[in-house]
Amino acid sequence: MLVAGTSRTQTKKSGRMNLETAYNYVLAKTKNGKVCPAHEDDHGSLSVDQVEDRILLKCHAGCEFKKIVAALGMRSGDFFEKPQNRKKAQQKETARYRYDDEDSRHLFDVVRFEPQKTFRQQAADGKWTTKHIKKVPYQLPQLLNAIQSGEKILVLEGEKDVIKAKEMGFVATTFPGGAGKWRKEYLEYFKKAEIVLIPDLDKPGIEGANKIALGLNGTVKSINWLHLPGLGEVKPKHGKDFFDWTELPDSTPEKLSELVDSSPIWKPMESQNLNQIAKYGGGWFRVSDNAVHYQPPLKITKNGEVEPSDEIWICSRLSVEAYTRSSKSDSWGRLLLWKDPDGAEHKWACPAELLEADGAELRRELAHRGLRIAPSRKARELLLAYLKVWSVEHRARCVEKLGWFGSVYVTAIESIGATEVEQVVFQSDSTLQSASACSGSLESWKNTVARWARGNSRVLFSLSCAAAGPLLSISGGEPGGFHMRGPSSCGKTTLLHAAASFSGPPSGVVRSWRATANGLEGVAALHNDGTLLLDELSQISPDDAAAASYMLANGQAKQRASRTGAARRSLNWQLLFLSSGEESLSALMGRIRKRPNPGAEIRMLDIPAESSAGFGVFEKLHEFNSGGSLSLSMKEATAVNHGMPGRTWLKWVVENRSALAEQLPKNIHEFCLEYIPANASGQVERSARRFALVAAAGELLTGIGITGWAEGEAENAAVCCFEDWLKDFGGGQRESENVLRQVKLFLEQHGDSRFEPMENIDNRRTVNNRAGFWRTVTEGKEFLVFPEVFKEEVCAGIDHKHAAKVLKDAGWLKSFSNRLTCCVRLPGMPVTRVYQFCSKVWEDTDDTI
Repeated sequence: MLVAGTSRTQTKKSGRMNLETAYNYVLAKTKNGKVCPAHEDDHGSLSVDQVEDRILLKCHAGCEFKKIVAALGMRSGDFFEKPQNRKKAQQKETARYRYDDEDSRHLFDVVRFEPQKTFRQQAADGKWTTKHIKKVPYQLPQLLNAIQSGEKILVLEGEKDVIKAKEMGFVATTFPGGAGKWRKEYLEYFKKAEIVLIPDLDKPGIEGANKIALGLNGTVKSINWLHLPGLGEVKPKHGKDFFDWTELPDSTPEKLSELVDSSPIWKPMESQNLNQIAKYGGGWFRVSDNAVHYQPPLKITKNGEVEPSDEIWICSRLSVEAYTRSSKSDSWGRLLLWKDPDGAEHKWACPAELLEADGAELRRELAHRGLRIAPSRKARELLLAYLKVWSVEHRARCVEKLGWFGSVYVTAIESIGATEVEQVVFQSDSTLQSASACSGSLESWKNTVARWARGNSRVLFSLSCAAAGPLLSISGGEPGGFHMRGPSSCGKTTLLHAAASFSGPPSGVVRSWRATANGLEGVAALHNDGTLLLDELSQISPDDAAAASYMLANGQAKQRASRTGAARRSLNWQLLFLSSGEESLSALMGRIRKRPNPGAEIRMLDIPAESSAGFGVFEKLHEFNSGGSLSLSMKEATAVNHGMPGRTWLKWVVENRSALAEQLPKNIHEFCLEYIPANASGQVERSARRFALVAAAGELLTGIGITGWAEGEAENAAVCCFEDWLKDFGGGQRESENVLRQVKLFLEQHGDSRFEPMENIDNRRTVNNRAGFWRTVTEGKEFLVFPEVFKEEVCAGIDHKHAAKVLKDAGWLKSFSNRLTCCVRLPGMPVTRVYQFCSKVWEDTDDTI
């Protein structure tokens, strides 16, 4: 033994110190275990203690263990008992379990040893190997007899449990090797057996029992699962078992028989209502029936005693159902399932990127949907860890936009048409959500909203438009929209509420035009393969109106760059949209003295909202005495009856998608042949095809009994709206009409002020900013316009070559030998080329343009 004054080097020849020698040496060098040798210690900051197989050191001033050991001139190994000095407990056989074959021939034994609990298999001939010996279930002869007589078989974990069950009057079995050691060759012994699985209450036991159940499934007559009461919760390992249950006060054979008879049918492990566990950070996460907990690792005091740590409550029960990923195996995430305090179930595909950083956005979304989350910082961090480390075998395919994914139609709350092979879910990191809740019944909606739509072309058309969105891609139609234009309080918003009730609550389905371009992009993406409803066009900036019309119809968000300059992935969609407002797109842009391009007008077809009956948007009042009372009643009805028609419709569309792909193009073609006027422009035909799709959707709704309308009603409403649009738009090419109107406006505004007369030269007044000359001919008054003025001013904003061709075809501009300009000698000027406008400009009125 080393005493005070003994140096560490004196023990080198003898090698490593034993624990007692090392402890005395430390006390000698630290003034009886008080002074830390790693720093100038005037306060006695060191603590030293010896426990069973180690020496414990702690400097309360903060010195590390390694520095203290080095200052003492010792090695870390000196502070632990040498392995050879530890007394080995001699293993003794405590039990032997005999395994016989079906003919009661001895095959092998399972031998139990203690005090360190171990098992070994010994062959009948005494050899400690059973490699080439047939393996069978325990108590096989009794097992076969019980199956033949129709008795239930208890499958337990361990021969000790089987013997105890036998003592209680039950037939039981287990398998050599422990939990889950299932072999396919055991199947032949269990044909037509009635099995009751009773697992040990730890993770290996439950997983092993499930493995056995999966192996037996399909061969046995029945499989039941018995979770023994009174044994506490499931533990990571060394959980309580059947034998522990038999030692409880009320554990009688009668009680066991009652539990066996009432045990539920086995289901796969993922759906069992049992606690689940995942290891993390030395502890483990536990999911119980109503919460997620974390059990920190056990603490060891300086005296070597084990001190349990308090379990941390993280949140109310939150299950990870599956890993999600896109069709390209990116955009990974977690499919989460939980219930809010009212018991309503919520399911959300959470993108994996929300699990990074501090997870604040993730917690906000979960809390918004009713998940209760612990307030402490530690619990918030553990929530992220739980979602990251929890392992599941199931996979789901995620999509980043709603609508069609192959033959599946994905909504915010369900995937219609999804098979059991692979679940399809909507996954988005956007806080915007599509409103698709259901309220009331289909019958109540039909008896109110759908019934009041009858005889009212605008309401019929709006409801049909709501149904037409999912048919757009099936029919191969062109995306675009309709705009219901009318004065205030005529019922325009009621049309949108009626359309909204088809798929969800109007308060959430109807969106506002009051948005930025970025905001509209996000809203449009949420309505992919659907119908977007936008109220009050006047709320959007006139500068953004035409661009928004193009953007919604073209289905492509603005291309943006990342911080590195690379192109970001942009949103895309295809949809129909139904708008309302007091003014048209052209009137809105007229505020800033701009005219929309014909392309923008074609993408948002302007329909007069008011009917000719004088009741606002209504032609038929039904049981009401005014359009206002009908409008108010319809809004009230849509607030309580909504969603069910759209859900029923989508299920039918999904089931009949292939037939619709053949039928819809034919319906659209027939509509166009019947209702498009002769010699109509291509723009009219494009627009008519959109009206035709809405008509087809309405007639399909009628045919499958969703609306209760008469055959042909929806089509007649679409035809009425088409003809009213055509009256305002005209049957010609919109670009040509705009050219004629713009040229005539210029001549009307500047005919006297900027054009100089060629007659009465002596009495001419001075003309500033001259655009050309005018003269009187036999046919009337002609204008001679300078070429540059024609290009830059008369044709401002349009192609001057195209404009000249349109003017020539209309007979407004004279041509000479295939040239559109002529040479004229002008007063005070040499021979100059000019555009020569004839008097027909004044003969054509606005109605004929």
